Amino acid sequence: MINKEKIKAKVKKAIKKLPSQAVVKRAYTNDFGEKSDLLELVCEIEGLYHEGSNLSIALQNKGEVKSDKGLYFLIAYDETAKLIQKDDYIYIEGYKYQIKDLGNVNKMDIYMDMKLQEVNYDE
Repeated sequence: MINKEKIKAKVKKAIKKLPSQAVVKRAYTNDFGEKSDLLELVCEIEGLYHEGSNLSIALQNKGEVKSDKGLYFLIAYDETAKLIQKDDYIYIEGYKYQIKDLGNVNKMDIYMDMKLQEVNYDE
């Protein structure tokens, strides 16, 4: 049996070693369902900003291994994490990113390792 609280405690300990503060915002939707340029505050969180790499193998005409470096933000899953949605914006140390995947592994609600994509401030 998986001890979720024990794993969550280890995640929190790892975050405390190199913490980053972040603000999560969401595009405001008006009464007609249209997204506005206005962003509303969702939450403020502490997590671990890190780079990871995904390896994929393409088999079209030739075998080719591609490495895709990704940007991630790791947080322990809690009540605040439940507020975050895919495509929200996250601001970390002066940079703006869009959350492309929540990274809630197997929907176990232990931690979220969110995949990020950097965006320009004017987007």
